[in-house]
Amino acid sequence: MIRNFMRASVRAGWICAAAFLAAGCHDLARVNPYDPAARFEIILQGPTVAQTGDTITFTAETTLPWTHRDGPEWSTLDARVLDPLGDGRYVARQSGSTRIQVRYGTHVAIREVVVSP
Repeated sequence: MIRNFMRASVRAGWICAAAFLAAGCHDLARVNPYDPAARFEIILQGPTVAQTGDTITFTAETTLPWTHRDGPEWSTLDARVLDPLGDGRYVARQSGSTRIQVRYGTHVAIREVVVSP
């Protein structure tokens, strides 16, 4: 009788562990920024206009915590218009328009910027 109870307890423990792991993996899929289907949004803030010679800064916030050891990846479509300084900072070098892009995993936010003389 004790032996049957022990088997049932061990079996119940394995079932609980499997259920716990399955639930944990399911939640991870919804918050993983490298999963395109994740509910991960980026709010990109910064100016949409600048003048030649200005140093401008952009910030990005996410709806879920970003726990990856690397920070977001910043880029611009035209470095002749906005020269990147790193960490969301740019110098307006010449007049024109370009886009700033910030990437967290597979998720991207884009902002149009116009530089005037």
